[in-house]
Amino acid sequence: NAARLPFADRSFDAAIALYALTHIPRALHADALGELARVLRPDAPVVLVHDQLEEMQRERPDITGKIQFGWGSALEKLPAALA
Repeated sequence: NAARLPFADRSFDAAIALYALTHIPRALHADALGELARVLRPDAPVVLVHDQLEEMQRERPDITGKIQFGWGSALEKLPAALA
């Protein structure tokens, strides 16, 4: 259950979520991102790929502000990001 992760606070050094939120009901996205923030150390990087990333950045700046690399709906930026 992404809204209640079975891990202690600040127990991870990094996170990668590749379209994981696509498989979680929209109503639980904020809870899932909050849990992700809870289990990550304060300076932990996050790689988040989701088709509505820009919307999530508005809703949960506390976690999306940690994103080191993320894609939203603009996947056309991929070639430039890999260059």
